[in-house]
Amino acid sequence: MDAYGSVMAEEMAPSDLLDRALAECSSAAEAASAFVGHARALSVQWRHEMARAETEMLDRRAAALRDTETLLMACRGVRTLFDRHLLSAAREADDRRIAVLAGFCDRAIETAAEVLTLLRFGHAAGALARWRQLREVEVLSLFIASQPASVAAEYEQHAAYRGLQLRFDYQRWARSLGEEPLRHSELRAIDGVVEAVRADRLHWESDYGWAHEALLRTEHRYRDLCAKGRRARGPTFRDLEHAVGSSDQHLFYGLASEQVHLAESLFRDDPDGWSRNDALDTIAGEFVRTMWVPTAALVLSWPRPETPDGAMSQRAAFLEAMAQLVATGWEGQSPAGGR
Repeated sequence: MDAYGSVMAEEMAPSDLLDRALAECSSAAEAASAFVGHARALSVQWRHEMARAETEMLDRRAAALRDTETLLMACRGVRTLFDRHLLSAAREADDRRIAVLAGFCDRAIETAAEVLTLLRFGHAAGALARWRQLREVEVLSLFIASQPASVAAEYEQHAAYRGLQLRFDYQRWARSLGEEPLRHSELRAIDGVVEAVRADRLHWESDYGWAHEALLRTEHRYRDLCAKGRRARGPTFRDLEHAVGSSDQHLFYGLASEQVHLAESLFRDDPDGWSRNDALDTIAGEFVRTMWVPTAALVLSWPRPETPDGAMSQRAAFLEAMAQLVATGWEGQSPAGGR
């Protein structure tokens, strides 16, 4: 007989198991060991909870979930066809636009799978928070696809620059983490590159600094903001949303940002709250409208955005039509009023 006597872990709530372990064991370490000893039984309880949540979601939206999964598989399929028929030619041409858009497409498909899993088990806040990244990939894909290849190259150079800056963060914490710090010669070399960039491109301090020159060329609104001194450190995500004609979704993006940054939960099943079920439906609808865009942006960009491959144009049109169809399966209304 163990520290829990004759009571089986399967018959006790985790909180009761924890209290019993602490009461009957001589130390916290011994109690932790005893608690972990019932990992299998506790895991069964957890899986039962997840199964109930999944069943509840399936009872409400089984067809919509199935159709959304099918849309994700269609995006994967179109991506595979692009690789099979066009990717080698794009690589031979060293088109940096395609390289960047392919990375965005892969990130979108991976993130979409995560959002779909969270939706399936009823995790509204988590799904909304992960949708935020998908939204960013959508906007960046549309922007890069609309620009010359030089802007994609600027994006890659900016990413490398930000990577160098992270090396300073590593140096700050290396010794306390037991890691080998950088040599002084390495730090001096990195510092030289960073300072040279800062002297020439102060706007690169922004997460979206790589888009500064492109926005100056194409966006009257952005030029006005710069002239007024309101973009001294470079563009914001909202500037990119405006550039691709998608400013109307900034409020929903803001709601997603609130979930990322641990604001008060938006989802409350009371008269003044946004119910979890309504939230799930609304998030899923926005998710469906977003998830296919990076794939379409990729396949419509070769050999040129103005003259894309004919077969790929058909496949992009198919994704758009399918997304519109799938979105009708989700009925929900956001606090902002939706679209």
